[in-house]
Amino acid sequence: RLSMRLAAALCLGGTLIGAVPVFVALGARSSAPVLPVAGVPPIAFVHVAQILNDAAGPVAMGAVAQVSATWFPDSQRTMATAVATQANLLGALLFYLVLPEIVRRVADVRRIALIELATASLLALLCCALPAYPAVAPSASANRPGRA
Repeated sequence: RLSMRLAAALCLGGTLIGAVPVFVALGARSSAPVLPVAGVPPIAFVHVAQILNDAAGPVAMGAVAQVSATWFPDSQRTMATAVATQANLLGALLFYLVLPEIVRRVADVRRIALIELATASLLALLCCALPAYPAVAPSASANRPGRA
């Protein structure tokens, strides 16, 4: 059985690994790619990064119900699920509202890649720091396997 912590770690790992090809393609501080690969256009690295990032999407979207069932009592699960689902959509909305302010010219695209890498790194640290289950199960259905 796959635990939520492992699923979250895999998703965040995919996002972190997906940020690397963007830096390879865009370069960390220069206009040239960090690791030029003969015959491979930089856009290929961006495509690989997007595929790795999008592979985590179904797991992240499906995890909302599992997290609310594990961490919240029956009376709060609907609200917790709704808030988490809407927070995901709000994040996408804010990205599209803020992106034009961050990227004024093509050279600023590196800043977006750095923000993505920093955000994924912070979330990965939080994932490692938070417990997999609450100390006390909020309901009988939230009781994890192996706990009486």
